[in-house]
Amino acid sequence: MDLGITAAPSYNFYARDQLFDTMKAEAEGYFAAAEARKAALNTVEEIRRYQREKRRLFFDALGGLPEEPVDLRPAVTGVIRRGGYRIEKVIFQSLPGFHNPGLLYVPARLNEERNAAVLFLCGHWGASKACEEYQRVCQELVKAGFVVLAVDPIGQGERQQYFQPDGGYGRLGISVPEHSHVGLQCVLAGSNLARYYVRDMMCAVDYLSSLPYVDPARIGATGNSGGGTQTAYLMLADERVAAAAPCTFLNDRRLFLISGEGHDAEQNLFRAISGGIDFDDVLITFAPRPALVGAARFDYFHLKGVTKCVESARRIYRAFGRKEFPALAVADTEHTYSPILRKAVTNFFLRHLRGQAPDHPGFSNEELPLEPAEELNCCRTGNVVAEFTAEHTVFQLNREYLRQQAHRHTPEPAEVAEVLGIAGKLPARAASTFRMEVTSPGDPDLYQWNGIIRRRVEFFVEDEILLSGFYFQERRTEGTRPPLWLIVPEEGLADAGKVNNHVLNLVWSGCAAFVTDVRGVGAGEQHAINMHPRLSSYGTEGMLSFDYQMLGRSLLGLRAYDVLRAVDCLVEMGGDVNVDDLRVHGFGLGALYALFAAAFEPRIQGGILEGMIPSFGEIVETEYHTLTCPERLLVHGILQHFDIPDLLQMLAPRQFEVRNPVNVGIKTRPALTTK
Repeated sequence: MDLGITAAPSYNFYARDQLFDTMKAEAEGYFAAAEARKAALNTVEEIRRYQREKRRLFFDALGGLPEEPVDLRPAVTGVIRRGGYRIEKVIFQSLPGFHNPGLLYVPARLNEERNAAVLFLCGHWGASKACEEYQRVCQELVKAGFVVLAVDPIGQGERQQYFQPDGGYGRLGISVPEHSHVGLQCVLAGSNLARYYVRDMMCAVDYLSSLPYVDPARIGATGNSGGGTQTAYLMLADERVAAAAPCTFLNDRRLFLISGEGHDAEQNLFRAISGGIDFDDVLITFAPRPALVGAARFDYFHLKGVTKCVESARRIYRAFGRKEFPALAVADTEHTYSPILRKAVTNFFLRHLRGQAPDHPGFSNEELPLEPAEELNCCRTGNVVAEFTAEHTVFQLNREYLRQQAHRHTPEPAEVAEVLGIAGKLPARAASTFRMEVTSPGDPDLYQWNGIIRRRVEFFVEDEILLSGFYFQERRTEGTRPPLWLIVPEEGLADAGKVNNHVLNLVWSGCAAFVTDVRGVGAGEQHAINMHPRLSSYGTEGMLSFDYQMLGRSLLGLRAYDVLRAVDCLVEMGGDVNVDDLRVHGFGLGALYALFAAAFEPRIQGGILEGMIPSFGEIVETEYHTLTCPERLLVHGILQHFDIPDLLQMLAPRQFEVRNPVNVGIKTRPALTTK
């Protein structure tokens, strides 16, 4: 028997963009406040205080930096000699057992006893330092007389963390998939994948500074795309960097947010919006040191945002008497470190690291021969995990970080609300006037068949968030206030096929049932905000989860709040609706929403949590987690406070049956196999 549960949109309210729209509206308040504050910065003393604050917020978002002392133990594993320069294959440690392969380009004739150097930071190309585009940049710089160090970032080149030479078990795919995979684990532990990037970069500066022919006071940094991200982070973190040229990354956070475009896990900083870490803050914090921003006219990092970012920072630089910065170079290209940007950046560093006139012509039309990627490997095996028997991975480092930081305990509701980012919303439950629409007897949504009454209900959980639900009760139970079950499917009313028979059995057993949506699913499923699959790291659900993290919230927490408001809706319905005998049955992520809602709602007496993860800790302890769109589980730092078993303990003696918990993934892959 089909109960007619449908995810049809509301007749009276357009709900398909409400999740995105309300997120943007909340962000807009923070953007306006941040712009007003920056506009009020007038003196150098005020700016210096602002810079210190932004650095502190940045390091807080990272979870701090690893503090372990480390011997870099640099080793040169090979040398390639070319006309006018040599390439040394270098490996150094940034943490004990955490190796960084790099290519050191050294001019054949050094200009000075102590020479200027540039740290080149690679974007998300899988080949990393061996990528043709990046080889060209390093060639341009070394031919202009700079010592250049190009290093592989985590998850790329020779630093693939889930490396398997045969492409078999445990392999994720290089670059972005690895960043997303381990990035979630870092967020749950209260850190960010970028904390290891920053440590790597600062150790790369250490290495350059240790070279007898490099001047530590004249080290610059550049990179584009993901390398632009790294450059920006190094500008925030390390005051030793004398000049910087981030390319094809810096933008305006407001404009980038509404574009719907995605970022990797390391590019989404906790409270970046609510704490006011915008792209222009990178440049403002770097002031008054020389900065050049490289941009591409046809980039998905829109040029309007780049220009706004640069103009905002220029006002701050003027306070230091440096009105020429930040400089801006624009290439009529798409998202790439183009010959135009290569030439502009080289001339920028000549001027500000070497004091030379910016007249480097570039060799855009006389490209030098490139090295085959395999010839640029620093490791014999082509990967640090295979090369070093005791090599650590970020998965292992993050697991150890959590063990040092965690103080798990049975929480109080106020702490749960704070961790979920919904503490400020809870008072509104009692203070607001509840608005809802229930089908009337003459409404076509009122359903009576085989003695079952069905009512479609629409209710506002916030001023601009409308949800839908269906209430069911057997006709013979009217006037008896039967026990009530609140059903929370993962995809709301769109999961009708999965819950139809379950609801039918409940009603025929003498209970009432209410099936509800939460925001962004079911009748109010958010329209796609970009071209990626909805349930993917870069898709609608993944990106909105990261957006809310930057607001200091969690989408999971907001959906738990929606379950609370569904309870409020049932209370308001009155009549036969018996909220004094209320239980929940959640499915998949819906089980998590229901569990968290129970932490704040004593009327939820217990229930069934079906298809739920057994714990957040399982994800951090599982090397290869296999969950679909795990970004929906983003709750920053939850494991420093509590986990699912702690919540269940908190709710005792209320009884919750955990049924069919999902397998998070593969805890440990087998020993590395090499051919």
